[in-house]
Amino acid sequence: MHGVAGIYTYGDIAVLGDLPCATQAATVALMTVPSRPALARDRMRHVGDPVAFVAAETAATVRDAAEQGWCTMPAAPVANPVAALQPGAPRIWATGNGSFRVQRSGLAQAGAAAGSWADPEKAADLS
Repeated sequence: MHGVAGIYTYGDIAVLGDLPCATQAATVALMTVPSRPALARDRMRHVGDPVAFVAAETAATVRDAAEQGWCTMPAAPVANPVAALQPGAPRIWATGNGSFRVQRSGLAQAGAAAGSWADPEKAADLS
């Protein structure tokens, strides 16, 4: 396609290695940081997981080239984050589906006193 310098996938940039984890969180235990390539290498693990990138002369050319693309890579086996944390859920990462645990604000004292953690069913209620 005129104006496209290249279309790249994981195999083209594998030598760059994985992305570093820039997340900082006050976690209850050590954080699990799975291997994270810049582009999906064997399957997509979440909606929006990048599988390729296009280098072109203009943004319009990038959009045109991207719209011509087709991906046959399998998607992640679970899409619901709460379902992904249930026992027996298909693994998204080799290390599992959980990365870290935190206590919800306002429950720290009550949770510590009761010896319990926030319910993952209420994970969306973090306002």
